[in-house]
Amino acid sequence: MYEWIKALHVIAVIAWMAGMLYLPRLFVYHCDAEIGSKQSETFKVMERRLLKAIINPAMAVTWLADFTSPGPVTGSPLAGCMENYCW
Repeated sequence: MYEWIKALHVIAVIAWMAGMLYLPRLFVYHCDAEIGSKQSETFKVMERRLLKAIINPAMAVTWLADFTSPGPVTGSPLAGCMENYCW
């Protein structure tokens, strides 16, 4: 079960970061569009959909998968590394 939660966490982080890297690009294109034009309205819809359909759900899944994971399993390659951190 730990491996599935870890995989879900990694996939969610990748989706979250991909959305966060694409959003500024949409903002730049939106700034280049003429105010009130059809293209400007299209970028508004694209930005809203990216935030509500990809970025926010991916962020929520990232946090939930992180909080529900039991931590490194004994014998895991990361088990020794995690002991040095002060949580």
